[in-house]
Amino acid sequence: MRRSMAHPPAHPELASSAPQTRALDRPLGLGEQEKYIMSDEVVSIEEVIAYSLETFTGLIEAWNWGERSLFYNPERRLPKGTYFLIFKDRDGANDSASGIRPGDYRLNVGISKVAFTDRFGAVPARPAASGVVQTGHDFAEPDRILPHPVYGWMCWIAILNPTHETFEEVKALLSGAYERAVERFRSRMGQRRRQ
Repeated sequence: MRRSMAHPPAHPELASSAPQTRALDRPLGLGEQEKYIMSDEVVSIEEVIAYSLETFTGLIEAWNWGERSLFYNPERRLPKGTYFLIFKDRDGANDSASGIRPGDYRLNVGISKVAFTDRFGAVPARPAASGVVQTGHDFAEPDRILPHPVYGWMCWIAILNPTHETFEEVKALLSGAYERAVERFRSRMGQRRRQ
């Protein structure tokens, strides 16, 4: 059964082609939050963001490619930082395998290669342009931790409409995802210093 949330309101940030960012030092207050009407079972985007900001330092929220994301970018030393997690609320031209309908969202997280192979076995091959990874999974299945349909080859996972129960399982993976984002940030900072 597909669980869904009310589609979030239109965002003025999406009208601009330049990425928009805002740092969040704390979760949004009740009057400041976007209003999501979700089933009691599906964890809201706001809950995922609040947990992440309370648990991991140096994160900023940004809209990139029309998707709401959290980046690791302490003191905003890079233009965007490095991806920590992404919320996708609609299908795209090159990513439609999840069949994201109005009101759905998919949580995407880049995890370590060890965590990925422990969960799924081998890392799948990179798909052809506009293709999906060949893993035998039904990427439209809700509330299941799956390889990302397009970026599974990069050790990303995807969860369509995760429930609170599934998000508890994802929390264990977020620590590794955070370490990965920090490591990539340090690598990019090192590259900038050498230039």
